[in-house]
Amino acid sequence: MHASLFPSSAASNSAIKPWPLTNEFFDSSRLARIRARHHFVQLKLAFMRASADVEGELGVLLQRRVRLAERAEDLWRLRGVLLGALPPGCEGSAMHHRALQCPAAMTPPR
Repeated sequence: MHASLFPSSAASNSAIKPWPLTNEFFDSSRLARIRARHHFVQLKLAFMRASADVEGELGVLLQRRVRLAERAEDLWRLRGVLLGALPPGCEGSAMHHRALQCPAAMTPPR
């Protein structure tokens, strides 16, 4: 083989430009996905705790729907029904209202 077609590795390594999608990009992208997933799990746990305090058939239905939720939007759609179904005057109800009404709980961290 001709030497000009295959230069020595030392010379060729210095001329190679790194691919624009470096490990830093993949690491930050992966970290963002992990953070988003963690946030969703925390949100889902808050909804699960609140739905556990709802009694009767509606409570069973809400618990099932919360367990089946795969996205934050699925939980958001249940929010109004869940908050309306919580027993009034209970200390736990007030705590659930605060947890589910917090705007920060509905937006992923940056």
